[in-house]
Amino acid sequence: MVVASQAMATALPGGLEEFPMPLESPHSFPNAIAPGSEGSIWFTESWEPPGGEARVGRIALSGVLTGEFAIPTGAQSNLPESSLPESIAPGSDGDMWFTNGGTNDAGENLIGRVTPAGGIEEFPIPSGYQSLLSYTEGFEIASGPDGDMWFTDEREDQEGHAFIGRITHSGKITEFPIPTGMQPNLPEKSIPISIALGADGNMWFTDQGTSKEGHNLVGRITPTGVIKEFPIPTLASSPTGIALGSDGDMWFIEPGASKVGRIDPTGGITEFMTPSPGYGIISGSDGNIWLMGSNGKTIERVTMTGEVTSIPLLGSVGPLDLTKGPDGNIWFIDNYGSMEAGYEFAFFIGRLITPYAPVNIMQPMISGSAIEGQVLSVSEGLWAHISAAVGYQWQICDRQGNHCEDLPGAIGSTYLLGIGDIGYTLRAVVRASDLGGSVSVASAPSEPVVAASTPLSAHSQTAKVNRPVVSSTMTWRFELSQSRIFVRSLIVHGLPPGGFAEVACHGLGCAFAHVRVAAIADKGSCRRQGCATRHPSNTLANLSLARLFRGHGLGIGARVSVSVIKKGWIGKLFVFATRKYRLPNVRITCLAPGSVSIAHTC
Repeated sequence: MVVASQAMATALPGGLEEFPMPLESPHSFPNAIAPGSEGSIWFTESWEPPGGEARVGRIALSGVLTGEFAIPTGAQSNLPESSLPESIAPGSDGDMWFTNGGTNDAGENLIGRVTPAGGIEEFPIPSGYQSLLSYTEGFEIASGPDGDMWFTDEREDQEGHAFIGRITHSGKITEFPIPTGMQPNLPEKSIPISIALGADGNMWFTDQGTSKEGHNLVGRITPTGVIKEFPIPTLASSPTGIALGSDGDMWFIEPGASKVGRIDPTGGITEFMTPSPGYGIISGSDGNIWLMGSNGKTIERVTMTGEVTSIPLLGSVGPLDLTKGPDGNIWFIDNYGSMEAGYEFAFFIGRLITPYAPVNIMQPMISGSAIEGQVLSVSEGLWAHISAAVGYQWQICDRQGNHCEDLPGAIGSTYLLGIGDIGYTLRAVVRASDLGGSVSVASAPSEPVVAASTPLSAHSQTAKVNRPVVSSTMTWRFELSQSRIFVRSLIVHGLPPGGFAEVACHGLGCAFAHVRVAAIADKGSCRRQGCATRHPSNTLANLSLARLFRGHGLGIGARVSVSVIKKGWIGKLFVFATRKYRLPNVRITCLAPGSVSIAHTC
């Protein structure tokens, strides 16, 4: 039966979406999922309780269910009395091959294949012993290096051997017994579970049987049927799924130990802790390992160095299997529902867009007092998962928190407020980077920055009207050149005797951070750069400051402040802030007597 049905996608956080499957009965249970050679996604679908019609289904990458194909049953040797389709995988012949844990009238399990058109044919596994298979584990299939399909078979012969099987496209089945014995590298009993093709041209499988010392194993079988097994270091690891990683090693799940393992072609095993490993495991298009979480609520991503990220599936009660789709994204089977409600489950096929970029849940927040000389701090914010790296960029904005520009070099989680920030607001942009890209989120702006309080004595407060005032002026000339601004002329006019200029430069392109420049008398000489301009000691002086910048172009967001100061006098402050595609913004205010702090009143 071929069905075409459009599913309404449900969007979930972080590049997740799910397509509900309009199945004929709430008692249908999906088991496994795999990509088809024709560009679709295929899945197996069992029936609970037994006796119903099991199926193999197909969904397009658009989310349209394009077919559900019933598996024939009947009293024939090549047809099962009941069907329990389990694992599914694409074959080199263009068909999909699946395992069937149901049995025919001879008590034999079967290997089936379904064509792109939905034609199904099954082949019984010729053996004279009763099946011991469950329909959830121990009967998995994968394409081999020889073009045949290879599968695990946990049934035992009279000598207690389980098997690794191979089936040709014509349906010929050969089974290779897994050696057992009292040697350390041989299991006393074999329970092969999952199987996958390795980079070395061999098939690799997990084995929940145990060695004499109680270790579960990972096995390797050559195309000619030679088997060798390697004990997993952690006891009671209960390995399930196995897959080839982008590093050329085989990766496998250890639910019993809450670990994921890696085995190299020589048998060396490395293990990494992971919070909730389940069954399905694949190598993603982003080069990471992806697996289902056994807690029913997550998909886990593991980097080649063992770093684990959990991606939540909100509301899920049973993610079952996953695969890499023809589009490079992660496709998975998911269930929502409750067994207590009479097995009333909703069945979904989900897709996770990869690479998986960070997702912000809570905006970063600034703390600290917006006062000159104080330090502002910004939190990382809250993200849907732990990102590979977090970066910071502070920005300066107008009093309303608008027209923000980067402050070059201000890339930490804290920022020291300076005199050039007075009257402006600050905000921080937090950037979370991952293999999936970078996501930037800005904090709310701070309060406008105010000057540090400079207490004046009672005398100075009452006599402030009599304070002399620095009446110096400035002239300047800037030149724009692409993304740089050059200081061509910067002159203080009318510097009083005994006065000096404090020049600070903050940001990209600054040739200095802080310089004091004073006027000197005719006597002597001054070779220190920027230290003086010669003039008679009793006259006003002019200071040329452009030479301090050494011809360096200032970047966007750089700030130059010139404080003209004389002891006991009310000083003057000139602040130049560079902007994109415009001449610098200029702000002029007065300073408290003999200080670089802005005066509350002049």
